[in-house]
Order: sequence, then structure tokens, then C-alpha cells
Amino acid sequence: MATYFLDTSAIIKRYIFEPGQAWILSLCNPAQGHDLYISQASLVEVVAAICRRAREKSISIAERDWLITVFRQDSKQGTQYQAAPTMPEYALCSQPFTISGSDFGGPSGGSC
Repeated sequence: MATYFLDTSAIIKRYIFEPGQAWILSLCNPAQGHDLYISQASLVEVVAAICRRAREKSISIAERDWLITVFRQDSKQGTQYQAAPTMPEYALCSQPFTISGSDFGGPSGGSC
């Protein structure tokens, strides 16, 4: 079990196929027992990214609506992700941690 902070590009991989999706799906598997944190900004950014995909016609309007609904359900406190701690709390971590969409092989840093 570990603690991870997921940025928007990593979260999107859970909902839309992109390189690295399998690793993100594995990380998000509740059986793994990881604590997953996202920023408040990600709540808006993920929805915007999903809408962009629909505008670009890489997903349908129905898929867009379904993905947004699923993401919002997953984002409810304690369901799948937790809101990231405030900056002073985050600063107390002994090692920084971040997973970005470009990190396909594993976390780039330590865990808190």
C-alpha cells in the first residue's frame, strides 16, 4: 500500500484509453489498497479534457456524459480519490511524490 498524487493527465488514463492506461488502472484497483489524491483543480480539468475529446470526436456525446458521471462518482470523498491535503500539510511529507501522465512505469518519487 502506498500514497499517490495523481495529476490530471494520469487521471484521464483511467477513463480514456491512452498509453499507460493499464498501469493507472492497476494503481486505481481498490484491492491494491493505495491512497490516491487529486487536486481540486483536477475536478474541473478532467471534465474539460473529456469534453475536449468529445469536441474532437474521439468519443461520442453519450460516452462523454457517461465518463463525466463515472468520474464524478469516483471523485466523491472517499470513493476512489481523496482531495489533496492543503499545502502546509503536503509540505510535511518526508518525500515528494507525483505521478504524471508521462510516468508509465511507476511513481516518480517516494510516498508520504
